[in-house]
Amino acid sequence: MEKRTDRSTPPRISVVIIILIAVLSLIIGVLVTVLIMSRNDRIQRAITIGGVIEPIQELTTVKYTYDAVSVAEKKSLLLKEQQLIVYSSCIKAGYDLSEIEINEDTFDKVINITMPELEILSHERPHDLRSYDTKKALFVDIETEDGMGQIEQDMMLKEEALLKDEGFIKTARSQAELAITSLLKATPETQEYKVTFTYK
Repeated sequence: MEKRTDRSTPPRISVVIIILIAVLSLIIGVLVTVLIMSRNDRIQRAITIGGVIEPIQELTTVKYTYDAVSVAEKKSLLLKEQQLIVYSSCIKAGYDLSEIEINEDTFDKVINITMPELEILSHERPHDLRSYDTKKALFVDIETEDGMGQIEQDMMLKEEALLKDEGFIKTARSQAELAITSLLKATPETQEYKVTFTYK
């Protein structure tokens, strides 16, 4: 009669495998929990740092004051002539600090701040308007809305040109970086960190 071989796994080995699986599951669970907590901590830190930075919006802006001349057409029943209007205004440009992205490296103690695009925050209504009187060959003060359509177009073109001006962009970045870095260096939790900037 043939002897049957029992190929089933010995009970002791089965228990060991079960214990190993349980231990591995526990380790994986702990690691996942730690990673989630670490991620949540980084998010909370970024929110905290962002909350510290956001109130200094005004300190990161750059003002550009200028005088300009707009050429508008002045029409009457019989005549059509050009009107030269001189005016002054001020553009305020900067970054929306509520849109910054913060990446903190706690090991190397580095905070990298990704800045949004430079934008026009405000543009003053033109003031000190004067019109050139071609007949008298001199400038006279005006209080009417003459030529305002042309002035508004010229102001929009001024904004577009300013956002492409490399010198102005460099000035705006330097202003923002100085204000943000100074603030973080004065904050106990981040004063030992190196602050770097990237731009979209």
